[in-house]
Amino acid sequence: MADAEKFGRNLRNASSLSAARLLSAHGPTVEGPMVDTLMEAMSRIPGLPQWLPGADVDLEAALDAHRVRRH
Repeated sequence: MADAEKFGRNLRNASSLSAARLLSAHGPTVEGPMVDTLMEAMSRIPGLPQWLPGADVDLEAALDAHRVRRH
C-alpha cells in the first residue's frame, strides 16, 4: 500500500513542475491537458483497494499468455 501522505507530497512536487509531457517505461506518453488528468487520477492511488495476485482472472490470463510467448 502507498503511504498517502508521502505519495501525495511527491505527486504535488511532480505536479509543480508543470510538465508538458510525461514519459513512462510502463505506459504511453502523456501530453498536454492529459498530464493534469493523469496527475488527478494518480492522486487516487493511495485510496484504491490493494491488488491481490489471482484476484483479476483476465489480467492473470493475459500475463500468463505473455509469459508463454516469451519462452
